[in-house]
Amino acid sequence: KHGPNKLPEGKGDGLLVIFLRQFQSPLIYILFAASIVVFVMGEITDGSIIL
Repeated sequence: KHGPNKLPEGKGDGLLVIFLRQFQSPLIYILFAASIVVFVMGEITDGSIIL
């Protein structure tokens, strides 16, 4: 009666933009540093899980 019942589609972010946005968080750098320490200690499995 009043037209289609559909929301307008917004422009979504691309996959590259979403991926690069993750590096704005300091938590990513903390986890990356922790995984490097664990790799140096010889715990390959634990370091892989952290990443």
